[in-house]
Amino acid sequence: MTYGFYIFICPALLIIQTVIFPKILLLNSFYDIVIPFIIFLGLNRPVRESTIVILILGLMMDCLSGTPFMLYVSAYFWLYVIVQVFAKIIQDGTRFRIPFLVSLGVVIQNLIFQLIITLADTGTQLPAAVLKILIIQVLWAFCTGTVLMALIRYTYAAWKSGIRRLFLKKGSHIN
Repeated sequence: MTYGFYIFICPALLIIQTVIFPKILLLNSFYDIVIPFIIFLGLNRPVRESTIVILILGLMMDCLSGTPFMLYVSAYFWLYVIVQVFAKIIQDGTRFRIPFLVSLGVVIQNLIFQLIITLADTGTQLPAAVLKILIIQVLWAFCTGTVLMALIRYTYAAWKSGIRRLFLKKGSHIN
């Protein structure tokens, strides 16, 4: 049931990220919308299940983006690990927990990307341009992270509810 959700949500996020957002002028500097999904996995799903999804999602994004191989896998994996650590530090009821985690995720991903670009010495972007894009993405993340996270949670709950109604008899329960 949960893997069916992943089969649905992962391609949907990738299509939105790689096809739709670049065509909308206002959203062409938007952060990677997979970040709230990775945070959702880090906060709500078991490690074994999340690791498989992160690996597949990262490989799909690596293939679509044309970046150095395993760049997205590495970024998503480290983001997941850091979310696991920070989720234990930051209280669950804290008002800015999700915006902070999504903003932190954007910073982590950009730092990993910049590190790889620097190590590869491609010279494709100037540090000032990178800093400007990072600031814009962090602001987007802080303002929209909670909404995207709520949308992911709502979609997951609706998926579970729909599957239960579709396949299970009344009175039976699954987790």
